[in-house]
This record gives sequence, C-alpha cells and structure tokens, in this order.
Amino acid sequence: MPIYEETYNIRSYEADVQNNIHLVSLANYLQDTADRHASALEVSVQQLLGRGLSWVLHRMQLNMSRLPTYLENITVKTYPSGIERVFLYRDFYLYDQTGQLIGQATSTWLVIDVQKRQVISVPADILAKFEQFRALPHLTPAKQKLPFLEASASTSQQVIVRKNEFDHNNHVNNSAYFQWLLEPFPDAFIDHYTLKKVDIVFKNECQRGDIVRSFYQAIGENTFVHRIENQSGTELAQAVTVWT
Repeated sequence: MPIYEETYNIRSYEADVQNNIHLVSLANYLQDTADRHASALEVSVQQLLGRGLSWVLHRMQLNMSRLPTYLENITVKTYPSGIERVFLYRDFYLYDQTGQLIGQATSTWLVIDVQKRQVISVPADILAKFEQFRALPHLTPAKQKLPFLEASASTSQQVIVRKNEFDHNNHVNNSAYFQWLLEPFPDAFIDHYTLKKVDIVFKNECQRGDIVRSFYQAIGENTFVHRIENQSGTELAQAVTVWT
C-alpha cells in the first residue's frame, strides 16, 4: 500500500517535566513526515517553489489517546486522503513501538501562488500524484467552525517571534503556533495536565518583526478556545485544546 512512514526517537530536549513529548515536537514530526512524503512524490515545497507555488497548512486536528514519552520510538504514517474544491486533505496515524495506535490527525492544505499570495486550484499534475491513494480509508477532516473567543474574558501572553522560528521558506514554521497556544497557561496547569486534542486553524501569516499575543479562555471542563494575533490585531490562528 502506498503509505509513507517515518520513525522518531524522542530525545531529552523534546520531553516536558512530565516526560511527555512537547506539543511543538509532535507537530514537527507530523510536518516532517508530510514534507518527506511530498518530496518522494515530487511535489515538495521546494519543487513547487520552482513553479511559483507553495503548500500552506490551513488546519490540523490532532487526537491523542496518550502522549509518547522520553526515549520512546513512535512511527508516523501518512498519506493524502481526499480533495474538496481547493482543499487537499492528508491523514496521519501515530503508533508506539509495540504497534499500538496512540494518535491520529487530519490536516487541510492549500496551494498558493507565492507572488500573488492567493489560493489557487490544485494543479492537475499534482492531483494525478494523489490518485493512487483514493482507495485507502480516510479520517473525517475537521470542518466545523471553532468557538469565538471573548477577548475581554480571556487571559493572554505576549510572545516575541524568535529568529529560529523562521524556516527555510522564510516564514514562521507552523509548529511555532502550537507552542504559542500554551504560553498563557499557568505553569501548574502545564505541569499537571496532559493534552488530548488540539484543533488549530491557520488564518494569516506571521511576518518578521511581529510581536504576537496568545489568548485563551475556558469553554468547558479542561477545554479551551485560543486566539493568536499580531500587534495590529490581525488574527493569525484560532484553536481549541482539550486536556486531561
């Protein structure tokens, strides 16, 4: 079956005080697997840039039955799982070293014209590359609208965009946003609660020199809505997280 997979060993610098993998590291694993598969299919970001195009991650929903821990090996399997208008979907499955499924994710991607900064229809030759995955089972992509965050009732934290958060495409890497979601939480919460689910929608690009603010607000038991905006108030991302 045409399924791509990579195995990762969780290093000490990728684990938190509970010995669980950092969310930003987990997000990096998913992105790395997607990048490597796209490269194998000859539709990587670098290959698209030669045509004046690029991939943009629009949304990701990650569900974990448990977080992997320090020194553990996990395997990420991925493949494209469908297309709808300008949206192209990709699924991820995460397995521990015994082969047990411990998490899965859906993601939604767009193709943009780099110069015009506009979304375009997925080119026919790229669609042809994904035809071989049509018969595989697929997860239901996240489409529902996320709850609105009441800024006046929320807690926030200013975040300085660091230089190492810019990647080889000269924009803030998607994984940085996952970390920014966590910044307003009290240390006691992060140290004693474990993430089960994150659903994040990327709205606008972050630019060099931006200072962002991360907001969060409880909307249920251990469930929070998030908003990330830049210094001018432009919404960069919104999300919902669920903890246990």
